[in-house]
Amino acid sequence: MKYVDVAVRLDAAAAKDRAAQELASRKFRMTWNDEWYGVAEKGNKVASIFLGALAQYFKVGIRIMAGDGDVTVVRFEKLASGWMAGWIGAIRADRQLKELRDDFASAFDAAGLLAGVSEG
Repeated sequence: MKYVDVAVRLDAAAAKDRAAQELASRKFRMTWNDEWYGVAEKGNKVASIFLGALAQYFKVGIRIMAGDGDVTVVRFEKLASGWMAGWIGAIRADRQLKELRDDFASAFDAAGLLAGVSEG
């Protein structure tokens, strides 16, 4: 899985703000490259290189895209494969993307805002 799309019933600005809040609550550091694309990181990249599976590092791109009607799509793109930390790191990176998918879907569903989830 390279990305996950979470479709929400919010305008683009509100979806962006909500996604950033959800990521911050999960200890991600967010850097916006432009108005609709940013990068979120969690953990320590250098420690991951030297300590392998003992250290955690996860990097995900966030893209805010227009959907159909009143729907905005929040795409989470896996930017770090985890292989720097070996096969355990790669498995962990896949698991973390799935956890993001599930956490965001649950949060938006609980608020009555979830329009759908897909992955690619």
